[in-house]
Amino acid sequence: MNELNFYQIIQQFENARDHLGSQLNMRYLLIKDRDTVYEHAFNDYNGLCDVRSISKTVLALTTGIIIEKSQKGEYAPFDEETFVFPLLKDSVKITNLQNLEYLNQIKIKHCMTHSIGFRDVLMMRDDIRYIDPDTYLDMIFNHPIIQKPGESYLYSNAGFYVLSALLQHIIKEDLIQFIQRELFNPLHITDFKWEKYGKYCAGATKLWLRANDLLHIGELILTKGKVKDKHIISTSWIEKMLTCYYLTPEHDLSHRVFRQYGYGYGVWLTDTDISFGYGTDGQTLVMVPSKQMIIVTMAEQQNVTPINRIVDQIIKEA
Repeated sequence: MNELNFYQIIQQFENARDHLGSQLNMRYLLIKDRDTVYEHAFNDYNGLCDVRSISKTVLALTTGIIIEKSQKGEYAPFDEETFVFPLLKDSVKITNLQNLEYLNQIKIKHCMTHSIGFRDVLMMRDDIRYIDPDTYLDMIFNHPIIQKPGESYLYSNAGFYVLSALLQHIIKEDLIQFIQRELFNPLHITDFKWEKYGKYCAGATKLWLRANDLLHIGELILTKGKVKDKHIISTSWIEKMLTCYYLTPEHDLSHRVFRQYGYGYGVWLTDTDISFGYGTDGQTLVMVPSKQMIIVTMAEQQNVTPINRIVDQIIKEA
């Protein structure tokens, strides 16, 4: 890629129209092609963006850091096989007693793979608009669980909010402060905001960053956990994140290379080496190891089909 190629891609985004014929409401485009980074702010935008569900990718990385510190004796022993409810039961009031059998079988890995077994999608922005955030955990744990944890996949924000509460319980400090110190500072991410739901980090969403911040997160994944030759997360944890635990045909578009083929720990996977974080309204963090490429888009765009189509084209033509 060169400056001309990048300019032509910018023009594609500026010329594209959504299903209503409106121009796309883009914020940032960033492409790292091997060692060269190209970045563009649309309409001179210079603010933070809610990366929405890419927050899940960041929380999965954080989980790996805490697990490794636990293995070194800094926290009580736990890993992705740890049962969740016994550690949080004193923080919730259970009124749906029929849930208890399944609640006691939920593991951390189920939170990261949307496989708790809930009947319905939970904790999406319109669902919780008029609910007291201090009651979110009660709502989640009392919502009907109809399948044994691990048996099925249903995309939701609930698991990562539960994970956020659990991690804060384990480390016994504010989780956002921990993330800033142990993950963001090494990545030189200094200007950010992560909102809370009640006393816990929102976990699945509400993280505000810039395009260059997502680049650093993508680089961390591509280098298997290293920052300047120093591991801040183990290679084995990154590999676990990038393992496909569930196929997701309900989301997949098989004619694309940028496709939601399966799901790892907080990361979408294709049927190739490509992986990505993906957020509502046009937030993408795409990692293409074979081409040493990272693609970031940030937008406030309800219809994201044109964005996904252009990202797919960038990958194919690289």
